[in-house]
Amino acid sequence: MEYRIERLPREELTAVSRLEREIFTDPWSYEALLSSYDNPCSVFYRASDANDNTVGYAVLYCIYEEAEILNVAVAPQARRNGIASALIGAAVEEGEKRGSSAFFLEVRASNGPAIALYKKFGFSPIGVRKRYYSAPVEDAIEMRRG
Repeated sequence: MEYRIERLPREELTAVSRLEREIFTDPWSYEALLSSYDNPCSVFYRASDANDNTVGYAVLYCIYEEAEILNVAVAPQARRNGIASALIGAAVEEGEKRGSSAFFLEVRASNGPAIALYKKFGFSPIGVRKRYYSAPVEDAIEMRRG
């Protein structure tokens, strides 16, 4: 599958909101996405296919020397094509450009493929947030890079 990674144009927030509802049991609302998008500390990246459809996205939040990857998502039909890796790479690169030396994220404890992917990018588990996720209730693994 051919895809392109770029900064998310504001008009694509509707597509991101659709992906949120398709992928997650407790999705961000459009209003929450918009609020985050308008925050100068946030950076949104998207993956688009050959027809310019948004098939994935990542949200990075940078403040001072720290950055947090708030979300990474890829449409089910576009998975296993390196898109999540490319999105994480773009987010880390942007964070480093902004002076971040430490990166954080949370991931569902049951999401083995995502944990393995984050480890490939140098993230290590540093803790557990009990009952962090809802629908279904589940612990989050806190991970750090740098």
